[in-house]
Amino acid sequence: RADREFRRESFSNTGGAPGGSGGPGVFFGDFSEFWSDNFQPALRPINASEEDADYDGSIDIAAWYGMIEMPVTDSLRLIGGARVETTDIGVTITAEDFVQWIPPGASGPAQLLPGDADVDQKERSLLPALTAIWDATDRLVVRAAVSRTIARQTFRELTPIIQREFQGGPIFLGNPDLRIAELDNYDLRLDYEPSDSTFLSSSIFHKEITNPSETIQLFVSFSFTTPANFPEGELSGIEFEARQDLSGISDSLEGLSVGFNATFIDSEVTFPERQLQDLSSLGLGLDSTTRDATNAPDLLLNFFVYYNLRETGTQ
Repeated sequence: RADREFRRESFSNTGGAPGGSGGPGVFFGDFSEFWSDNFQPALRPINASEEDADYDGSIDIAAWYGMIEMPVTDSLRLIGGARVETTDIGVTITAEDFVQWIPPGASGPAQLLPGDADVDQKERSLLPALTAIWDATDRLVVRAAVSRTIARQTFRELTPIIQREFQGGPIFLGNPDLRIAELDNYDLRLDYEPSDSTFLSSSIFHKEITNPSETIQLFVSFSFTTPANFPEGELSGIEFEARQDLSGISDSLEGLSVGFNATFIDSEVTFPERQLQDLSSLGLGLDSTTRDATNAPDLLLNFFVYYNLRETGTQ
């Protein structure tokens, strides 16, 4: 279970020309001339906003699983099972008098009344998995796996109130209809130890995604960013890893090892048909019905150093 309390108090500095309490002031000066020297005598009241909204979020995840490991031969074993997860996620919004939101299907903002934008979603997911492990030699292990996983929404992504980091900044609006994404994962991995001090690994992976969550820009009476479920997506890549124990080089390096891993990723999501039609009606037809997934990197690169103090069991 996780609970989230989001509280926002916004304030504005709304006036004060030099020497008085009128509207916004202006002065012209050199780049090195301090703003405060010219505006210091001004009366500058600080006013609390009446457009803030708070929310309380909670998520309950209940799960059970069954798993079996079965040897097939002396060198091959299978590990299989399934996990059932129930996700119950909710958001309750408390808004001040002048908070606005965008109701589903509306052409503009409306006043947010109690209960209008609250979220209550429940989903149950069946997540099977099967892994085969083959000890090809004493030094080479081959692993193949097929599994299903899910990617849940965050409270921020579900909460349909205007959210921005600062006044005048880009607007983000959550989507209360955002659904959980499902991923079917396919992995093939080779682990090779040419010696007791060296470990090498390479793997290929592919993920097929249903309802991937993507950020899009929309416009009603103002423009904003919001998350939306696309119909499908794919993510594929290769990964390399190496670790080397340095104790064989010198006694002074006893317990020290270094390594790295690198992952090269290619991603793609398919546009919703409705979005393609909307863009076409505006004369903005796309050259492709797909694009890269939001925030999916092309490369992940990590370097690491381990020190293992065997006398105390400390790493």
